Formats: sequence, structure tokens, C-alpha cells
Amino acid sequence: KTRSTEPYVGLKQGSTGDLVRAVQRALNSENNANLKVDGQFGPITAAALGQFQIARNVEPATEGVMDVLTAVSLKLGLPPTPGRVTELRATVITDNSITVAWEYDAPPHHTHFQVMVRRGGQSADWTNGPITKWHEKTAVINNLNSGESVMIRCRATNPFISNGEF
Repeated sequence: KTRSTEPYVGLKQGSTGDLVRAVQRALNSENNANLKVDGQFGPITAAALGQFQIARNVEPATEGVMDVLTAVSLKLGLPPTPGRVTELRATVITDNSITVAWEYDAPPHHTHFQVMVRRGGQSADWTNGPITKWHEKTAVINNLNSGESVMIRCRATNPFISNGEF
């Protein structure tokens, strides 16, 4: 699929038209919602969408409102590719923690940021997390040893496409 999910974002109770019909067809197909495909986003469509979001563990900002992850889960299109982390810097350093901040070259509203740590030099493995941030552009890495050498990197991801590493 090459079509974008963006036109579906924000559809909610009271919305009407062809996009709503597409959502209703997708809910019928993916969740056996048995909705009337009439292009009217009423309380029954909103309830079916909320049930789908709960069943698929999609965590929208508002239950029953379309967002990118719900549209992708309904196979209505592809999510936007995440941008790239363009700068990563330490902002606070203590004996056992480092606070890092980063800049990002696209709006972060569809992006997770994953911070990874490499302890012990170039030959060591990168450890993923447990730091994953949604929307935020700072993280604290705890449990470091005083004087320990660490490398830190941050990656912009979404649940469906992964890139944007720095």
C-alpha cells in the first residue's frame, strides 16, 4: 500500500463521507463490527472503533477517534515514515545518571524515540531501553557507575517502520 493514513486522522463522531465509509468497511472486515456502511460516523461507529482500539491494544489520544496507528491497524494505509534524530546531547551528568536531549527533523506526533546504551566500548552490544519515549525529546539513563564509559544513541521509530537513527 502506498496511500497515506493522514486523511483519516481526526475522524470522529459527527464526521461524514467517503473516508468514514472506508473506516466502516475496515471495521467490518478487521473486527466483524457489522456496521451499516453509510458514511455517518455516529455513536455505533464510534463504539465499534473504540472496541477495535481496545482489542488491538492501540492507545489513541482519544478512544473512538481515528489516529494514525488505528488507521494502520485497520489496513487503511501506511504511517508516515519517522524523521531523523539530528542532534543528541547530554544535558545533565551525575555520578550514576545522564540526562540526554535530542532534536528531531519532523513533527514527533507519530513517533517513538528509543534511547540505547553501549557500555564498555566499541565491541560491546547496544542495549535497547528500557527507555522508549512517545512525543518526548528527553530521557534519563540511570544505574551508571561513576567513571564508566558509555555510548548513547537515539532512534526515531514507529510501530510499523523503523529508521531515523542518530
